[in-house]
Amino acid sequence: MPGRNLLSYNDVLYAVAGDTLYSLIDNYDETERGTFDTTSGYLSSATNGLIILYVDGENGWTYDIDSEAFAQITDVYFPANPIVCGILDNT
Repeated sequence: MPGRNLLSYNDVLYAVAGDTLYSLIDNYDETERGTFDTTSGYLSSATNGLIILYVDGENGWTYDIDSEAFAQITDVYFPANPIVCGILDNT
């Protein structure tokens, strides 16, 4: 399955392959963390150290690093069809 996104934070590699988010630790043990609606195409990510934000051109998701909760963003004010994400501040 082709890789779509890699993000390294705090000695953990977060990888998206197909529609699945995985975390990989130093011995390459992988843990499934969530499932996206899309299986291919570009996927952008950013982190502020608390959450990881993902967007794929259709929707957005968050992964809470501490609680390990993965969720689609359903806020009505979230932009439609987001293609790139970033985090400006932590407050």
